[in-house]
Amino acid sequence: MADAKHRGFALDLDSQQAGISCVAVAVTPRAAVAVAGPTNRLPKSRLITIGQKIREALDKVRPANQEWL
Repeated sequence: MADAKHRGFALDLDSQQAGISCVAVAVTPRAAVAVAGPTNRLPKSRLITIGQKIREALDKVRPANQEWL
Protein backbone atom coordinates (compact mmCIF):
# COMPACT_ATOMS: atom_id res chain seq x y z
CA MET A 1 0.00 0.00 0.00
CA ALA A 2 2.84 2.41 0.78
CA ASP A 3 4.29 1.91 -2.72
CA ALA A 4 0.88 2.52 -4.28
CA LYS A 5 0.37 5.70 -2.30
CA HIS A 6 3.86 6.96 -3.17
CA ARG A 7 3.52 6.19 -6.91
CA GLY A 8 -0.13 7.14 -7.19
CA PHE A 9 -1.20 3.75 -8.55
CA ALA A 10 -1.17 0.07 -7.63
CA LEU A 11 0.19 -2.85 -9.61
CA ASP A 12 -0.99 -6.46 -9.62
CA LEU A 13 1.57 -8.68 -11.32
CA ASP A 14 0.11 -12.17 -11.73
CA SER A 15 -1.04 -12.29 -8.09
CA GLN A 16 -4.80 -12.61 -8.57
CA GLN A 17 -4.67 -14.78 -11.68
CA ALA A 18 -1.67 -16.33 -13.37
CA GLY A 19 -0.89 -14.63 -16.66
CA ILE A 20 -2.92 -11.49 -15.93
CA SER A 21 -1.48 -8.21 -14.65
CA CYS A 22 -3.02 -4.80 -14.08
CA VAL A 23 -2.52 -1.25 -12.90
CA ALA A 24 -5.18 0.65 -10.95
CA VAL A 25 -5.42 4.35 -10.09
CA ALA A 26 -7.77 5.40 -7.29
CA VAL A 27 -9.98 8.35 -8.16
CA THR A 28 -12.21 8.48 -5.06
CA PRO A 29 -12.62 6.13 -2.09
CA ARG A 30 -15.13 4.15 -4.19
CA ALA A 31 -13.84 4.53 -7.74
CA ALA A 32 -10.72 3.64 -9.69
CA VAL A 33 -9.47 3.46 -13.25
CA ALA A 34 -7.77 0.17 -14.14
CA VAL A 35 -6.11 -1.48 -17.12
CA ALA A 36 -5.62 -5.26 -17.18
CA GLY A 37 -4.37 -7.77 -19.69
CA PRO A 38 -1.99 -10.62 -20.39
CA THR A 39 1.28 -10.25 -18.47
CA ASN A 40 3.30 -10.96 -21.61
CA ARG A 41 1.77 -7.85 -23.22
CA LEU A 42 1.72 -5.75 -20.04
CA PRO A 43 5.05 -6.23 -18.26
CA LYS A 44 5.77 -4.22 -15.12
CA SER A 45 7.57 -1.43 -17.02
CA ARG A 46 4.61 -0.91 -19.34
CA LEU A 47 2.11 -0.94 -16.47
CA ILE A 48 4.15 1.70 -14.66
CA THR A 49 4.09 3.91 -17.77
CA ILE A 50 0.31 3.42 -18.12
CA GLY A 51 -0.23 4.18 -14.43
CA GLN A 52 1.82 7.37 -14.70
CA LYS A 53 -0.11 8.52 -17.76
CA ILE A 54 -3.49 7.85 -16.12
CA ARG A 55 -2.39 9.74 -12.99
CA GLU A 56 -1.16 12.70 -15.10
CA ALA A 57 -4.44 12.83 -17.03
CA LEU A 58 -6.49 12.70 -13.83
CA ASP A 59 -4.37 15.45 -12.27
CA LYS A 60 -5.27 17.75 -15.19
CA VAL A 61 -9.00 17.44 -14.46
CA ARG A 62 -8.88 17.29 -10.66
CA PRO A 63 -10.77 20.08 -8.91
CA ALA A 64 -8.36 22.41 -7.09
CA ASN A 65 -9.60 21.44 -3.62
CA GLN A 66 -9.74 17.67 -4.19
CA GLU A 67 -7.00 15.24 -3.28
CA TRP A 68 -6.64 11.89 -5.01
CA LEU A 69 -6.10 8.84 -2.90
